[in-house]
Amino acid sequence: MFITSQNPVFIITGASRGLGQGFTEVIPSIYPGATVFGILRDPVKFNQPKVIPISADLSDPLMAQRGVAEIFQQLNSGNANSNLEFVLINNAGILGPIRKFKDLNPVDLESVFNVNFISAAAISGEFLRQTDELGYANRLVINISSGGGKHPYSGWSSYCSSKAALDMLTAVCALEYKMDEKTAFAAVSPGVLNTAMQVTIRESDMEDFPQRSRFIELYQNDELIDPNTAAKFIIERCRTRGYKNGEELDIRTLV
Repeated sequence: MFITSQNPVFIITGASRGLGQGFTEVIPSIYPGATVFGILRDPVKFNQPKVIPISADLSDPLMAQRGVAEIFQQLNSGNANSNLEFVLINNAGILGPIRKFKDLNPVDLESVFNVNFISAAAISGEFLRQTDELGYANRLVINISSGGGKHPYSGWSSYCSSKAALDMLTAVCALEYKMDEKTAFAAVSPGVLNTAMQVTIRESDMEDFPQRSRFIELYQNDELIDPNTAAKFIIERCRTRGYKNGEELDIRTLV
């Protein structure tokens, strides 16, 4: 699926920092006529004039779902029509506590799954329902995946499990919509990004995270990927090469 119109609608979760901030900065240059909504916890501190901030705490899936409903209320009160192309990017994610699984408590697991998986699922479901009602030319859901969803890391049980769940949701939705040529789902792994999450990883305890040295080496060797570089690649692909329904991509193998 290609997003080729001059005025698509983008919805970005976790828009205030890291890769999410990267999306908000690169989309206007690639799609100058785009309408961009950023779902974030604290819009008061958000300073991106080309992005419409929507307040929602993604640790609360019901609040996340209401945030999407609010977006479509705004669209319906404006000039929205059935010829629009929509892109939802489920970007928000948290690492959670880095410790052995036996040392986690249910609250630790719940908080990570709420942000990384359940809110993404709630947002996606509301997005599908709202676009069904409004109509659409094309709609694309990009779930930001991770190597942690495909490979186990000691100390990352909640993160790895939640990202694996998101990958499976992508695959199931792609299957359910395989007959709809105007709908596509893709999972994209952006690589190891130079974000605050990496600082947390480098400062973790070796006993809890034995692979810490690898991430320290990536940082020392200047091998971390700039979030804006990854965001630009993901957005430009919408226009140039498109995304196949059910596609899983790792941008490290493509650049």
